[in-house]
Amino acid sequence: MNENCLLLNVYVPANATSSSTLAVMLWIHGGAFILGDTLAYDGSVLATEGDVIVVRAAYRLGIFGFLSANSDNLRGNYGMMDQIEAMKCVNKNIARYSVKLAMSCLVGNCYVNAVCIV
Repeated sequence: MNENCLLLNVYVPANATSSSTLAVMLWIHGGAFILGDTLAYDGSVLATEGDVIVVRAAYRLGIFGFLSANSDNLRGNYGMMDQIEAMKCVNKNIARYSVKLAMSCLVGNCYVNAVCIV
């Protein structure tokens, strides 16, 4: 386990053009906030079959993401903050993929469903 895990994988359908209007699906993996990664699912298949841009977001897990103490210097929930930053990054940069945005959807499994609701 290490903290070097903050990344986004972006999958665009092979037939997408600059005039395509596509939805964006941001996938945040589950794993009870202690294990897992974005590699469990192949985003390219979903992008092509669903005609959607798929973005898989990784975030800090375990003690790196959720350790906290009774201190202003160690507030915890960094994994949740990583997920929020992933949403902001996708919203800010998705236009670089030369498509028109139809809508966006946040999905996940396991405990991440609670994050999706928040």
